[in-house]
Amino acid sequence: MKRLHRSSSASTSATPSVRLVSSKEDQAWFDAQLDCFHDLGPTTPIGDLLRQIVEIDSKPVALLAWVPACYALKDRDRWISWSAPQRVARLKLIVQNRRLLILSPKGAAPNLASQAMGAALRALPVQWLEVFGYQPLLAESFTDPEDYAGTTYTATNWQLLGTTQGYARSRLDDHRRRTALPAQDRPDHRRERRRLSPAGQRQPTPSGETGPEKGVDLGRPLFEESQVGHGRVDNRALHHFATDGMAMDFPFARSLMVVRSRRTEKRSGKSTVETRCYISSLEPEDRTPEQWLQLIRGHWAGFENRNHWRRDALMGEDRSRSRNRSFLTNLALIRNGLFRVLNRCFPGDSIPVIRERIQAKPCLAFRALEA
Repeated sequence: MKRLHRSSSASTSATPSVRLVSSKEDQAWFDAQLDCFHDLGPTTPIGDLLRQIVEIDSKPVALLAWVPACYALKDRDRWISWSAPQRVARLKLIVQNRRLLILSPKGAAPNLASQAMGAALRALPVQWLEVFGYQPLLAESFTDPEDYAGTTYTATNWQLLGTTQGYARSRLDDHRRRTALPAQDRPDHRRERRRLSPAGQRQPTPSGETGPEKGVDLGRPLFEESQVGHGRVDNRALHHFATDGMAMDFPFARSLMVVRSRRTEKRSGKSTVETRCYISSLEPEDRTPEQWLQLIRGHWAGFENRNHWRRDALMGEDRSRSRNRSFLTNLALIRNGLFRVLNRCFPGDSIPVIRERIQAKPCLAFRALEA
């Protein structure tokens, strides 16, 4: 993790200068260099994307690509000590270094990587502000510990926060493991961390594993209800927050709902806690707390009862062992058409009732197809 500073001094001929990629020709050349010389190739645009070219004496020496930060990183979020609603509202103030490519041969220009990274970091806040309209506070990045020691990041005063679980790609058994490199807790890092998680709102850092149900206080719930049945007691608490949709990459999101459920088995007394988050395009005041909870429960009821149950339990969709995407897609389209025909020809009847009627009178199936 690295704090970002504004650049205040003009560059000289011996100092690296940083310019943005703006034309289509420069963008094509930029991506072609990454495709030829970078292990991961050109980056896929996901949200905001900023391309930098570092030059010395008007000659390109390094390429950097910056994108929005990861939605959730355990070590980063623990270091900042922010809550889930705070992370949603302020995540855009962190950017991620997705690509770094040095154009000179390895060992030909000592310290070039750290000089290029330092120049890019100094120019990044102003350039990001000019392009996207806001200034980031921190930067994060990743590197593969099996191939790289992260010397460039250490030399430019990045702080190592921990090791991620990485990600895997099953295609052609291409598995990669990456480490978060977003060395010392510097005062400027602490200042930016306080701006992301203000005093009085910072969440405690729990020991061991963290999660929405451990160590995070969502405050007083907006609404609570209890239900007894099926040998258990269910307690649900609804927490509601207004949010900025652009910060979440969901432009139409206006509300964040957090439902915390505690289920207690009567016989054993064992309790489990589950936390679920939802977003909505409605403003918080557009619905009462009871209506919000009903909307959430109705969403799951519609999904499980009207969609999943018909496809899986009645049509056996999940029993298919095929991995052919085209075959599975075609089967799904056929089921969609079948549901539409049955709903139009047998209005008001459930799928089991319709199947019994067709088994008794097969001619009904032909009439439905003719209709």
